[in-house]
Amino acid sequence: MGSWEVRRHFSDLAGNAFNLNRTRAAAEVDCHLYFTPTSPNSRYDSILAIQYSRYSEFPGSFVFEAESNGSKTSFKINGEKTMVAISTTNNGVAMAALRRVNADLTTTQNRIATGLRVGSAKDDAGIWATATKIRSDISASESVKSNLSTAKAQVDAASAALDEISALVDEVAKITASVAAAGGTATTSQVNQVVAFQTQITALMGSSTVNGKNLLGAAGAPNNLSVATGVSDGALVGTVAYTAGLPTAGAGMTELMAVTDAASLAAFTSTDAATAQSEIAAIATKLGAVSKGLDSAMSFNDRMADVRNNALGGLVDADLERETAKMQALQVRQQLAYQAISMSNNSAQNILMLFR
Repeated sequence: MGSWEVRRHFSDLAGNAFNLNRTRAAAEVDCHLYFTPTSPNSRYDSILAIQYSRYSEFPGSFVFEAESNGSKTSFKINGEKTMVAISTTNNGVAMAALRRVNADLTTTQNRIATGLRVGSAKDDAGIWATATKIRSDISASESVKSNLSTAKAQVDAASAALDEISALVDEVAKITASVAAAGGTATTSQVNQVVAFQTQITALMGSSTVNGKNLLGAAGAPNNLSVATGVSDGALVGTVAYTAGLPTAGAGMTELMAVTDAASLAAFTSTDAATAQSEIAAIATKLGAVSKGLDSAMSFNDRMADVRNNALGGLVDADLERETAKMQALQVRQQLAYQAISMSNNSAQNILMLFR
C-alpha cells in the first residue's frame, strides 16, 4: 500500500494546511488537508476537508476509516477527483466547563480579597438594597452619636458650674447666718466676701459654654438644647431638649446678686439664702434628668450600632473558611479542564499517525 509522508505548513487560524503525499508504483495522489473553524468564537470546533486530484491513473479503490478518542474519519478513494469531509468531535463541552470554573474562581477570589459575599448590586440586588439601607442607618447613627456626645458635654458643663455655684450659695448662707447672729450688722469683710462670690458665680455661668452653647445662658438660640436620640429607616427619631436659663433669674438668686453693701447684706435673710439654694438645686435636677436621658440614648445607639453591623455582616460578609476551601476545589477543577482541552486538541493529531 505504500506509505504516507506528512508535512505540516501552519498558516493563520482560518487555513492550516497539510500536504499528504502517497506514492504507489506509477500512481501518485496529492492530498491537501484544510482546517476551517465552524464558529468564529471557537478555535476548537472544526471540520476537516480533504481534497485531492488525480495526476495519473489510480487503479482500484479503497475505504479508509479510523477512530481515535472520539474523532472519527472516513472517506473512500476510487480514482476519481473527490471532496471528502472529516468531522471531528469538538471540545466545546470542556471549554464551557472551563469558562464556568474560571468565572466561579474569579468570584471566589474577589470574595476572599474583599471579605464580601455581596459587594455590588449585580451579586444580589435584593440583599444589596437592604444592606444599603442598613449602611445609611449606621452612618446616620454615627452622626446622632456625635451630636449626643456634644449635648452630653454641654449638660455636664452646666451641671459642673451649678455644683460650684451651689457651693458658693452655701457660703453666702453661712455669712447671712453670721450677720443675723450679730444682730443684723454686716462687716465690710463679709460684704467683700459676698461680692467676690457674686463675681465667681457670674464667671462660672459664662464659662460653661461648650461648642457655642451655654445652658446657663439666656434662653433661646443658640443656648437651647434639642438633639435627636436615634435613627429609623434613615429618619431621625426621638428628641432630648432643654431650655437654657440664667440661674440668677430666680427671686432668691436675684436678691443674692443684689448685695453690694452692709445694708443689702443685712436685708438678705436666711430665708432668701434657702430660696436661692432651692432654685440652684431645681436647675441641677433638670440638668441631671437631661444628662441621664442622653446617657440612655447613647447606650441604646451603641447597641443598635452593634445590631446593625451584625445584620450587615450576616447579609454581605463572605465565609472566608468556606470560600478558601471552595477556591482550592475550583483550582483543581480548572487544572482538570485544561487537561481535558489539551487531550481533545491532541486527539485530532493522533489521526495523522494512521497515515504514516
